Amino acid sequence: MPEVAKRAGVAVGTLYQIYQASSGLVEKLFSIEMQRIDEAFRTMLSQSKSWSDLLDGIEGLLRQQFDIVKSNPALLTLLGASGLHAELQKADFENTKKNAAVLTEKMLKLSDTPIDRFTAETLSMLICHLWSGVVRLSLLDQDNPPEVYLAHFKG
Repeated sequence: MPEVAKRAGVAVGTLYQIYQASSGLVEKLFSIEMQRIDEAFRTMLSQSKSWSDLLDGIEGLLRQQFDIVKSNPALLTLLGASGLHAELQKADFENTKKNAAVLTEKMLKLSDTPIDRFTAETLSMLICHLWSGVVRLSLLDQDNPPEVYLAHFKG
């Protein structure tokens, strides 16, 4: 916290008035970093008029997120730490739930055959949860090109 306060040009006490612990600051940073990706996700969903549009949109966003994370080491670190840091894990899970809820509604709307809400919600949670894992794996695997993971996730 002292280093963050120094770089921000504020007193460390001021920082502690806003964030009682470094975990709160990290959660806020995670939220800010994910905002751009979440907005792109919602835009893609609003523009998807068919299952094909939805699948193409998911693949396109995966590629876009890969590029965003690749160019932003802080976001890669935050995503990687979400499995180790309880507060980040909670923030990541809440973000996943929020995005899955929006995806569920789009899936129910696009389905031309009956699909029950529970199935749509479960599938949406799986898709959104695996999403960031696919991006992380694509960035970490030096032996395989990102296409290996990105294309198979769409399938």
